This record gives sequence, C-alpha cells and structure tokens, in this order.
Amino acid sequence: MLATSAASVEGVPEWTAMVWVEDRMGAISRGLADSVTAIGAQVRLGDKPQIAEGDLISLRLCLERGAPTEERRARVSWVRQTGSVVECGLEWMALAS
Repeated sequence: MLATSAASVEGVPEWTAMVWVEDRMGAISRGLADSVTAIGAQVRLGDKPQIAEGDLISLRLCLERGAPTEERRARVSWVRQTGSVVECGLEWMALAS
C-alpha cells in the first residue's frame, strides 16, 4: 500500500499511518501521517522535534495496523507549528544499501 489518508468512510475512521521520526539531535518523535504517497508524506508530530526545512531525517512508518514498520529516509520540505502540534512535509530519499 503506497497511499493512505486519515479520511473516513461512512463515519468509520480508516487506519491512520503511524510515524516515528528521529530528529537531528537523535530524539524520537511519534506522530500520524495525514497522507502517504510514493513521493513523500505529510505528518503531524505531538512532540516538538528539532527539525527544519531541508533536514535529512530517518523515520519508521507503519502503514497498516499490525504490520511491521518500514524504514525510510526523507528530506523535510516544510515545517509548520500549530499549538503543540508540529506538521511537516517529507520527500522520500533512497535508503543507503
């Protein structure tokens, strides 16, 4: 599954992909992916990670309930803070072999 969203169908919420982001200080922030596509993701993080536009980050992504997490690398394309929530856009990078 390459695309997912937090939308609902007939009032029943769909699974929202979970993310764990490692910031430049090595701290892990947990959050939700509002959308995940083949080229990137838009995520909401409850913690205040030390990330900025242009940063390269590592993250774990769980696309389906009970599924194993996937390791990803991404470049932060934008960051916006609304209250205690940090939203950011991510562009996937190739994993090192």
